[in-house]
Formats: sequence, structure tokens, C-alpha cells
Amino acid sequence: MKEKSNQTEFLIESAWEVCNQVGGIYTVIRSKILSQQKRWGDNYLLVGPYFGANHEFEEIEHEDSPTFRACQKMRDSGIEVHYGTWLVSGRPKVVLIN
Repeated sequence: MKEKSNQTEFLIESAWEVCNQVGGIYTVIRSKILSQQKRWGDNYLLVGPYFGANHEFEEIEHEDSPTFRACQKMRDSGIEVHYGTWLVSGRPKVVLIN
């Protein structure tokens, strides 16, 4: 019998192509966002590189979520990290790290 956990499960995908259109993987990631959101809901997160101003990314200034709080802790320790939404179908949450 499997014991239930009190921890929330997340699906976190990391790729150079998150908010960064440089190749075919960009298209693959974008094509599966809606299906992953259907399965994981708000617990689907993408991680990618930050290259400065990006017309496909909208930063979230404040949100009461574990991901936002984790990003704030990273900023407090000197890491340049940006949290927001990728402005594509489904508008998934993303973390971009410089």
C-alpha cells in the first residue's frame, strides 16, 4: 500500500529553448504545453535562460506561490532570476535564469 505524501508534485521542464526561439525543440515544447497543463495544471513549470528583454515573456511582480517564493530566495542570494508567464498558448509559468 502506497503512503500518501503531503507534498505537491510538480513537472518541471528545463530547456535552452524556453522563451528562446533558436531551433526545433522550441516548437516541440510549445506544442505540448496545453496537454501538460491539462494533466499538471498550475504544477507545470518551465525553466530556461534569461537574455534580457523578451517579447514572449511577461514578468510577475508578486504571487503567493511556492515558485515565486523560491525565486525570491534565489534573488536574495544573488542569482538573477525572473518569474513570469510565457506569452504563448496556455501562458505557462516560467523561471528564466541569467
